[in-house]
Amino acid sequence: MFLPRVDFASLPKMYEEEALKGLRFFPSVERFFVEEIPMYRCSGEGEHLFVSVRKRGHNTRDICRMLASHLEMNPEDIGVAGLKDRHATTTQWLSIPAKLQEKLDTFAMEGVEIVEWQRHRSKLRTGHLLGNRFRMVWPELSEVQEQALLRALGRMEREGMPNFFGPQRFGRGQDNHLEGQRLLVQAKQIKARWRKRMMISAYQSACFNDLLAWRIGQCGDWSAPIEGDWMRPFPRGGTLRSFPEGLARELARDAQEADGAGDVRDITVSLPSQSETPSRQNKGSLGDTEPARRWVPTGVLLGSQVEKAEGLVGGWESALWEREGVDVEAFRRLGSIATGTRRLIAVWPWDVLVEREEAAVSATFSLPAGSYASVLCAQMGISFGSGRGEDEGHEDAE
Repeated sequence: MFLPRVDFASLPKMYEEEALKGLRFFPSVERFFVEEIPMYRCSGEGEHLFVSVRKRGHNTRDICRMLASHLEMNPEDIGVAGLKDRHATTTQWLSIPAKLQEKLDTFAMEGVEIVEWQRHRSKLRTGHLLGNRFRMVWPELSEVQEQALLRALGRMEREGMPNFFGPQRFGRGQDNHLEGQRLLVQAKQIKARWRKRMMISAYQSACFNDLLAWRIGQCGDWSAPIEGDWMRPFPRGGTLRSFPEGLARELARDAQEADGAGDVRDITVSLPSQSETPSRQNKGSLGDTEPARRWVPTGVLLGSQVEKAEGLVGGWESALWEREGVDVEAFRRLGSIATGTRRLIAVWPWDVLVEREEAAVSATFSLPAGSYASVLCAQMGISFGSGRGEDEGHEDAE
């Protein structure tokens, strides 16, 4: 089996529109807005203080360094759900010890506003968010382009988009994954743990993109489950279930949890004969409508402890391992930064809205944590950014 390497520009584009080809979006604090959608509400009590911060022109690490200096604490002790880039106006949550609340009153940093704070029982951890709400503004779009944008986003909202990793994952030179491969195959020495983690993550991401591109090329209904797949619920994630045996047991358990009024937890499974239960709209922590729960196939992020698929999908994954020439022991030597996991192969944007104000057009949408606005743009044929990767993504790493 031939499994090709694919760069980001060559990945399949499922919703490309002729009117949008050549269109580019340049993220900036005036045109790109990102707001975290928390996974849970604060309890209002506890030893930790959750702080909502709105920033312009700074990345998350900048904020944590300055805040830690002011509070006289280690930056590593500040809780963060995800990283946000400097080329946007972003709103995100941080957590600090509640005993430092008085010092927070005197914190000042240009381009940074503290919106609110609330107490909670535990520290904010990486990945503790449902997703991100994005707003992208083009100063000028034609009506034809506006309609193409609306049409493509509407299809993605209904049908889902491939959950590729964006170019930001691979660094400025788009080659961090090659460094990660050398780290594994040649046992290259890198002292800084954060840099090791970044390179291994880029390598896993590149391999995931290759395998998902292959699946799309092989399957007409690429997001439908195949026997041997591992499934995970969208958008909140959760425990893996094998398809079809493990998933069948999970669906039976869900059906038993329906209450007397027929209020069943949202389930949408892309089976050959589609099976759906009545939809229920749930409210997220920021008031956004949470999308229907779906069971979605997952792709592998190579590692020492990752669950392996079986059947046809397992054969594709075995071909990937063989192509890379990396064994499990190479990942095991790197410990916890290279255990691997499984990632949804498809995600569904929700709360999609396209608005016009004179010549300017804005597109607003929500994506689950770990998914990329740059990928959504690419799926429509829109280029995102300056064409270079960034050391840190515009969206949250998983």
